Amino acid sequence: MTPEVSVIIPAFNREATIGRAISSVLAQTWADFEIVVVDDGSQDATVTVAQGFGDERVRIVQHEQNRGAAAARNTGIRAAKGEFIAFLDSDDEWFPNKLATQLRQLREQPPDTCVSCTGVILHLIDRGIRREYRLQDCGDWRRRLALGCDERPGSTLLARREVFERVGLLDETLSRFEDWDWMLRYAMQGDRVHVISTPLAEIHNTRGRLGAQSEAAARRFLGKHWSLFEALDKSDRRLSLCDLWLQIATTYALEGCYRDATRLAMSALANRPFYATKRLFRHVSEFMSLEQRRDTSILSLFFARR
Repeated sequence: MTPEVSVIIPAFNREATIGRAISSVLAQTWADFEIVVVDDGSQDATVTVAQGFGDERVRIVQHEQNRGAAAARNTGIRAAKGEFIAFLDSDDEWFPNKLATQLRQLREQPPDTCVSCTGVILHLIDRGIRREYRLQDCGDWRRRLALGCDERPGSTLLARREVFERVGLLDETLSRFEDWDWMLRYAMQGDRVHVISTPLAEIHNTRGRLGAQSEAAARRFLGKHWSLFEALDKSDRRLSLCDLWLQIATTYALEGCYRDATRLAMSALANRPFYATKRLFRHVSEFMSLEQRRDTSILSLFFARR
Protein backbone atom coordinates (compact mmCIF):
# COMPACT_ATOMS: atom_id res chain seq x y z
CA MET A 1 0.00 0.00 0.00
CA THR A 2 1.07 3.59 -0.63
CA PRO A 3 1.78 5.42 2.64
CA GLU A 4 0.02 8.72 3.24
CA VAL A 5 3.16 10.43 4.56
CA SER A 6 6.80 10.07 3.58
CA VAL A 7 9.09 11.21 6.40
CA ILE A 8 12.49 12.23 5.01
CA ILE A 9 15.47 12.12 7.37
CA PRO A 10 18.78 13.26 5.84
CA ALA A 11 21.78 12.04 7.81
CA PHE A 12 25.55 12.46 7.77
CA ASN A 13 27.62 10.82 10.50
CA ARG A 14 24.68 10.77 12.91
CA GLU A 15 25.07 7.38 14.59
CA ALA A 16 24.63 9.03 17.99
CA THR A 17 21.26 10.69 17.21
CA ILE A 18 19.61 8.98 14.23
CA GLY A 19 18.05 6.37 16.51
CA ARG A 20 16.30 9.04 18.56
CA ALA A 21 14.90 10.67 15.42
CA ILE A 22 13.60 7.40 13.92
CA SER A 23 12.15 6.28 17.26
CA SER A 24 10.16 9.51 17.54
CA VAL A 25 8.56 8.82 14.14
CA LEU A 26 7.79 5.19 14.94
CA ALA A 27 6.08 6.40 18.13
CA GLN A 28 3.59 8.60 16.20
CA THR A 29 -0.11 8.13 16.92
CA TRP A 30 -0.61 8.33 13.13
CA ALA A 31 0.97 5.16 11.71
CA ASP A 32 0.38 5.43 7.94
CA PHE A 33 3.85 6.57 6.95
CA GLU A 34 7.18 5.51 5.56
CA ILE A 35 10.57 6.75 6.76
CA VAL A 36 13.11 7.51 4.05
CA VAL A 37 16.54 7.81 5.65
CA VAL A 38 18.96 9.40 3.18
CA ASP A 39 22.49 8.58 4.25
CA ASP A 40 24.64 11.35 2.81
CA GLY A 41 27.95 9.50 2.58
CA SER A 42 28.36 8.79 6.30
CA GLN A 43 31.60 7.24 7.52
CA ASP A 44 30.24 6.02 10.83
CA ALA A 45 27.49 3.55 11.86
CA THR A 46 24.54 5.74 10.83
CA VAL A 47 23.21 3.14 8.35
CA THR A 48 23.71 0.27 10.79
CA VAL A 49 21.69 2.07 13.46
CA ALA A 50 18.87 2.82 11.00
CA GLN A 51 18.82 -0.77 9.73
CA GLY A 52 18.69 -2.03 13.29
CA PHE A 53 15.05 -1.05 13.76
CA GLY A 54 13.91 -3.90 11.54
CA ASP A 55 10.72 -2.02 10.64
CA GLU A 56 9.52 -2.39 7.04
CA ARG A 57 8.44 1.25 7.07
CA VAL A 58 12.08 2.34 7.31
CA ARG A 59 13.83 2.60 3.93
CA ILE A 60 17.44 3.64 3.45
CA VAL A 61 18.80 5.46 0.40
CA GLN A 62 22.53 6.12 0.24
CA HIS A 63 24.77 8.69 -1.41
CA GLU A 64 28.24 7.38 -2.19
CA GLN A 65 29.69 10.79 -1.30
CA ASN A 66 28.58 13.61 0.95
CA ARG A 67 26.50 16.05 -1.10
CA GLY A 68 24.89 18.25 1.54
CA ALA A 69 21.49 18.60 3.22
CA ALA A 70 19.65 20.00 0.18
CA ALA A 71 20.76 17.13 -2.06
CA ALA A 72 19.87 14.57 0.61
CA ARG A 73 16.37 15.98 1.04
CA ASN A 74 15.90 16.10 -2.74
CA THR A 75 16.91 12.45 -3.00
CA GLY A 76 14.34 11.68 -0.32
CA ILE A 77 11.62 13.62 -2.11
CA ARG A 78 12.31 11.75 -5.36
CA ALA A 79 12.20 8.41 -3.54
CA ALA A 80 9.07 9.25 -1.53
CA LYS A 81 5.80 7.45 -2.21
CA GLY A 82 3.46 9.39 0.07
CA GLU A 83 0.86 12.05 -0.69
CA PHE A 84 2.48 14.25 1.96
CA ILE A 85 6.16 14.97 2.58
CA ALA A 86 7.54 15.63 6.08
CA PHE A 87 11.07 16.65 7.03
CA LEU A 88 12.93 15.65 10.18
CA ASP A 89 16.60 16.39 10.86
CA SER A 90 18.58 13.41 12.09
CA ASP A 91 19.41 14.99 15.45
CA ASP A 92 15.87 16.17 16.25
CA GLU A 93 12.67 14.45 17.38
CA TRP A 94 8.89 14.74 17.21
CA PHE A 95 6.20 14.66 19.86
CA PRO A 96 3.93 11.58 19.40
CA ASN A 97 0.93 13.58 18.12
CA LYS A 98 2.89 15.67 15.61
CA LEU A 99 1.83 13.95 12.37
CA ALA A 100 -1.77 13.34 13.40
CA THR A 101 -2.27 16.98 14.42
CA GLN A 102 -0.65 18.44 11.30
CA LEU A 103 -2.41 16.10 8.87
CA ARG A 104 -5.84 16.77 10.31
CA GLN A 105 -5.39 20.53 10.23
CA LEU A 106 -3.63 20.76 6.86
CA ARG A 107 -6.41 18.80 5.16
CA GLU A 108 -8.87 21.46 6.37
CA GLN A 109 -6.94 24.37 4.80
CA PRO A 110 -7.87 26.20 1.55
CA PRO A 111 -6.05 25.36 -1.72
CA ASP A 112 -3.46 28.15 -1.29
CA THR A 113 -2.17 26.52 1.92
CA CYS A 114 -0.08 23.46 1.11
CA VAL A 115 2.52 23.66 3.87
CA SER A 116 2.32 23.38 7.66
CA CYS A 117 4.92 24.17 10.35
CA THR A 118 4.76 23.99 14.14
CA GLY A 119 6.21 25.46 17.28
CA VAL A 120 9.23 23.76 18.84
CA ILE A 121 11.20 23.19 21.99
CA LEU A 122 14.62 24.58 21.09
CA HIS A 123 17.74 23.23 22.79
CA LEU A 124 20.74 25.50 22.13
CA ILE A 125 23.27 22.94 23.27
CA ASP A 126 26.30 25.17 22.69
CA ARG A 127 24.91 27.65 25.21
CA GLY A 128 23.11 25.27 27.55
CA ILE A 129 19.77 26.94 26.85
CA ARG A 130 16.27 25.46 26.47
CA ARG A 131 13.51 27.62 25.00
CA GLU A 132 9.90 27.02 24.10
CA TYR A 133 9.14 28.67 20.77
CA ARG A 134 5.48 29.11 19.81
CA LEU A 135 5.11 29.85 16.12
CA GLN A 136 2.93 32.81 15.19
CA ASP A 137 0.69 33.15 12.14
CA CYS A 138 0.82 36.20 9.88
CA GLY A 139 -1.01 37.82 7.01
CA ASP A 140 1.95 38.48 4.69
CA TRP A 141 4.18 35.44 4.25
CA ARG A 142 6.41 37.09 1.64
CA ARG A 143 7.42 39.77 4.10
CA ARG A 144 7.56 37.34 7.03
CA LEU A 145 9.96 35.00 5.23
CA ALA A 146 12.05 37.86 3.87
CA LEU A 147 12.63 38.86 7.50
CA GLY A 148 13.89 35.36 8.36
CA CYS A 149 12.89 31.73 8.64
CA ASP A 150 11.82 30.86 12.18
CA GLU A 151 9.50 28.01 11.11
CA ARG A 152 12.27 25.37 11.50
CA PRO A 153 11.08 23.57 8.34
CA GLY A 154 13.97 21.09 8.54
CA SER A 155 12.09 19.31 11.34
CA THR A 156 8.53 20.70 11.41
CA LEU A 157 7.52 20.99 7.74
CA LEU A 158 4.64 18.91 6.38
CA ALA A 159 3.72 19.63 2.76
CA ARG A 160 1.56 18.23 0.02
CA ARG A 161 3.76 16.36 -2.43
CA GLU A 162 2.53 18.32 -5.42
CA VAL A 163 3.91 21.59 -4.08
CA PHE A 164 7.48 20.42 -4.78
CA GLU A 165 6.56 19.90 -8.42
CA ARG A 166 5.27 23.48 -8.57
CA VAL A 167 7.88 25.29 -6.44
CA GLY A 168 10.77 23.02 -7.33
CA LEU A 169 13.20 21.08 -5.16
CA LEU A 170 15.70 22.55 -2.70
CA ASP A 171 18.61 24.55 -4.11
CA GLU A 172 21.65 22.27 -3.92
CA THR A 173 24.05 25.18 -4.49
CA LEU A 174 23.21 26.46 -0.98
CA SER A 175 25.22 24.70 1.72
CA ARG A 176 23.08 26.46 4.36
CA PHE A 177 19.69 28.28 4.35
CA GLU A 178 18.35 25.91 1.68
CA ASP A 179 15.12 25.42 3.66
CA TRP A 180 14.70 29.21 4.06
CA ASP A 181 15.23 29.62 0.33
CA TRP A 182 12.57 27.00 -0.44
CA MET A 183 10.04 28.52 1.96
CA LEU A 184 10.63 31.95 0.44
CA ARG A 185 10.12 30.62 -3.09
CA TYR A 186 6.91 28.97 -1.90
CA ALA A 187 5.63 32.23 -0.38
CA MET A 188 6.58 34.20 -3.50
CA GLN A 189 3.93 32.23 -5.39
CA GLY A 190 1.33 33.75 -3.10
CA ASP A 191 0.81 30.63 -1.01
CA ARG A 192 0.35 30.55 2.74
CA VAL A 193 1.81 28.51 5.59
CA HIS A 194 -0.52 26.85 8.06
CA VAL A 195 0.83 27.51 11.53
CA ILE A 196 0.42 25.31 14.59
CA SER A 197 1.65 27.41 17.48
CA THR A 198 2.03 24.51 19.91
CA PRO A 199 5.50 22.92 20.05
CA LEU A 200 5.36 19.52 18.37
CA ALA A 201 9.09 18.93 17.84
CA GLU A 202 12.32 19.19 19.80
CA ILE A 203 15.24 20.82 18.03
CA HIS A 204 18.73 19.98 19.27
CA ASN A 205 20.91 22.76 17.90
CA THR A 206 24.67 22.26 18.00
CA ARG A 207 26.70 24.57 15.78
CA GLY A 208 29.75 22.95 14.24
CA ARG A 209 32.59 24.75 12.50
CA LEU A 210 30.25 26.31 9.97
CA GLY A 211 30.95 30.04 10.19
CA ALA A 212 32.68 30.42 6.83
CA GLN A 213 30.23 28.05 5.17
CA SER A 214 27.26 29.93 6.61
CA GLU A 215 28.61 33.31 5.53
CA ALA A 216 29.23 32.11 1.96
CA ALA A 217 25.74 30.60 1.77
CA ALA A 218 24.17 33.77 3.19
CA ARG A 219 25.85 35.94 0.57
CA ARG A 220 24.72 33.58 -2.19
CA PHE A 221 21.18 33.52 -0.76
CA LEU A 222 21.04 37.32 -0.61
CA GLY A 223 22.31 37.63 -4.17
CA LYS A 224 19.66 35.21 -5.36
CA HIS A 225 16.82 37.13 -3.70
CA TRP A 226 18.21 40.67 -3.64
CA SER A 227 15.41 42.10 -5.78
CA LEU A 228 12.96 41.02 -3.08
CA PHE A 229 15.08 42.53 -0.30
CA GLU A 230 15.44 45.79 -2.25
CA ALA A 231 11.65 45.97 -2.53
CA LEU A 232 11.23 45.71 1.24
CA ASP A 233 10.66 48.72 3.42
CA LYS A 234 14.11 50.00 4.42
CA SER A 235 13.56 49.23 8.11
CA ASP A 236 12.52 45.64 7.26
CA ARG A 237 15.56 45.14 5.06
CA ARG A 238 17.89 46.42 7.75
CA LEU A 239 16.24 44.18 10.36
CA SER A 240 16.58 41.09 8.16
CA LEU A 241 20.25 41.76 7.41
CA CYS A 242 20.96 42.55 11.04
CA ASP A 243 19.48 39.24 12.23
CA LEU A 244 21.30 37.27 9.52
CA TRP A 245 24.74 38.73 10.32
CA LEU A 246 24.19 38.31 14.05
CA GLN A 247 23.32 34.66 13.54
CA ILE A 248 26.54 34.01 11.64
CA ALA A 249 28.59 36.15 14.03
CA THR A 250 27.36 33.87 16.84
CA THR A 251 28.46 30.80 14.88
CA TYR A 252 31.91 32.29 14.38
CA ALA A 253 32.12 33.17 18.08
CA LEU A 254 31.26 29.61 19.13
CA GLU A 255 34.13 28.42 16.91
CA GLY A 256 36.50 30.85 18.56
CA CYS A 257 36.85 32.88 15.31
CA TYR A 258 36.47 36.19 17.11
CA ARG A 259 37.85 38.39 14.34
CA ASP A 260 35.21 37.13 11.91
CA ALA A 261 32.56 37.29 14.63
CA THR A 262 33.45 40.94 15.26
CA ARG A 263 33.42 41.73 11.53
CA LEU A 264 29.88 40.42 11.09
CA ALA A 265 28.71 41.90 14.38
CA MET A 266 29.81 45.28 13.00
CA SER A 267 27.75 44.61 9.85
CA ALA A 268 24.76 43.92 12.08
CA LEU A 269 25.37 47.11 14.06
CA ALA A 270 25.56 49.12 10.84
CA ASN A 271 22.04 48.01 9.95
CA ARG A 272 20.25 48.26 13.31
CA PRO A 273 22.58 49.77 15.99
CA PHE A 274 20.28 49.71 19.03
CA TYR A 275 18.63 46.39 18.18
CA ALA A 276 21.98 44.73 17.45
CA THR A 277 23.53 46.09 20.66
CA LYS A 278 20.67 44.62 22.68
CA ARG A 279 21.04 41.23 20.96
CA LEU A 280 24.82 41.25 21.31
CA PHE A 281 24.56 42.04 25.02
CA ARG A 282 22.24 39.06 25.46
CA HIS A 283 24.59 36.76 23.55
CA VAL A 284 27.61 37.93 25.54
CA SER A 285 25.69 37.28 28.78
CA GLU A 286 24.84 33.78 27.58
CA PHE A 287 28.46 33.08 26.64
CA MET A 288 29.71 34.32 30.02
CA SER A 289 27.17 32.13 31.80
CA LEU A 290 28.24 29.15 29.70
CA GLU A 291 31.91 29.74 30.45
CA GLN A 292 31.14 29.98 34.16
CA ARG A 293 29.32 26.63 34.02
CA ARG A 294 32.25 25.10 32.15
CA ASP A 295 34.71 26.44 34.72
CA THR A 296 32.56 25.10 37.56
CA SER A 297 32.35 21.72 35.86
CA ILE A 298 36.13 21.59 35.43
CA LEU A 299 36.69 22.55 39.08
CA SER A 300 34.20 19.90 40.22
CA LEU A 301 36.06 17.24 38.27
CA PHE A 302 39.38 18.45 39.70
CA PHE A 303 38.23 18.29 43.32
CA ALA A 304 36.43 14.98 42.76
CA ARG A 305 39.71 13.42 41.65
CA ARG A 306 41.74 14.68 44.64
